Amino acid sequence: VMTIAILEDEPLAARHLLDLLTDLLPQARQHGPFRSVQEATAYFTAHPAPNLVFSDIELLDGNVFTLFERVAVGCPVIFT
Repeated sequence: VMTIAILEDEPLAARHLLDLLTDLLPQARQHGPFRSVQEATAYFTAHPAPNLVFSDIELLDGNVFTLFERVAVGCPVIFT
């Protein structure tokens, strides 16, 4: 089963992305949306890497590149 992590702090954008992914990849397991670098860091340190990440650049508590400095994300990232 494909796993997808969503990093998005804006509720409308997150809902829209979740709806699109549910329609296009109904079998995929979605994690998130994670609204902050802190939430995303906690997720990536406690779970196996997902197969794909959809990410906003600016989250509630800073730039997503801070996350990439803290944890190794070894899967493709699509910036939204």
